[in-house]
Amino acid sequence: MRLEDKIIKKYVNKVSCYPLAIKWLIGQIARGKDINRVIDSIHESSSDISKFCFDQIFNDLSENCHLVLFSLACLDEFPSAGVLEFIVGIEHENFEDAIEELILVSLVIPEQYKNEQQEIARKFTILSLTKSYIRHHLSNRHDLKVMIEGKINQVQNTLTVTEKAKREYRYSLNNIGAVTSEEKIAAILLQAANQKYQSSKMYEAATEDYKNAANIAPRFASIYRNWAVMESQEGHILEAEKLIEKAQSLNNIDPQIWLIWGNILKRARRFSEAYTKYEQAHRLTPTDNIILNAYGQASTTLGEYEKGYKLLSNALTKDESHSKKHEIITRSNLIENLVGWSHLLQKDRNPVEAEKKLVESLEHAEKALQLDPYDRNSQTNLYKSLLMNGHLYKKTSEIQKAYLFYSALNEMIQKESTFIDLLFNEMDKVIVGQRYMVERLM
Repeated sequence: MRLEDKIIKKYVNKVSCYPLAIKWLIGQIARGKDINRVIDSIHESSSDISKFCFDQIFNDLSENCHLVLFSLACLDEFPSAGVLEFIVGIEHENFEDAIEELILVSLVIPEQYKNEQQEIARKFTILSLTKSYIRHHLSNRHDLKVMIEGKINQVQNTLTVTEKAKREYRYSLNNIGAVTSEEKIAAILLQAANQKYQSSKMYEAATEDYKNAANIAPRFASIYRNWAVMESQEGHILEAEKLIEKAQSLNNIDPQIWLIWGNILKRARRFSEAYTKYEQAHRLTPTDNIILNAYGQASTTLGEYEKGYKLLSNALTKDESHSKKHEIITRSNLIENLVGWSHLLQKDRNPVEAEKKLVESLEHAEKALQLDPYDRNSQTNLYKSLLMNGHLYKKTSEIQKAYLFYSALNEMIQKESTFIDLLFNEMDKVIVGQRYMVERLM
């Protein structure tokens, strides 16, 4: 009897179009078995078809292959390759080797799709028949099952919280550029790396997290951007430059990338190059107060005092966070700008304008110190402003004014000296070792 194609298709679909299962089904019918009973037994994990199709292959697979299969079997929806790699939790090379092996034995099916970035991405699926068999084996490995389910819950919670944060909070994962599911998972490692390095200086551990994040989402620019910051802080300028160049090649419209690139070059004392990076960051985000600050300071360093002054003054008005720290930094940069500008005006024999700049620098120094009376940098800036004002009036033979500024400076220094004398008097009461330590501190 010749069966119609639609009937054959029905039975082929019931065995998930799996070639070995189709052969097995044909063999059972040839042996006179009832086809419907055979079909009903197919999805039992201990059935003859499971043993026929999978036992020998599964037992010959590596443990990494087992981990990939177990992870896929626990998922209701098949994730992107990067997310799957995170769940499996093995080295990138080992993951790729395992996937290749599973594709060769037809246990995993590779698929391509267009992700949220409109790029071609990949994911891997398994047939329902395969899933049933793998779940049966996983049920005998309780600890591994708990570990995999924990990773899956971490992924699901991350994606859920990220969607909520994107609506409610400015600094969500989406704010650092995480769009695809792979990028959102990589962002977990990115944040872990930052925490390890900034709080505990665990450079090697942080580097490993950055590498793993890059394996999961290799086109996620924020990974290389933040990684570059760490390398720069470690003094590894060449490595930092390579990473920030990689970030820029992936996303050249992120102002933070250009800002960090400028900071890296500034740390290397390549001020002219840093200036061009800050300029590009400002072009992309002209109202960001941090970028305004960096660009203004770079302008001051290169002697473009008027431009630097405008940028820094703008930074004072654009600080939406109303942060005392940011305001102190901006006013400190303005003092540096105004003192340098005044010095240039004095060389150009323009004492009137030079005086205006120094008077304004003194105003910024006093306001910064009011914000935080214990900020050492603000105290130093006030000393500098008083001293430079005194020097200017001395040069212009306005001795009375010069005397007033020098006296104010001297009074502040004496107050500090009195405090230190009192401290040393108290130190007479402590043991020698402690005294030596505090003397070195002074």
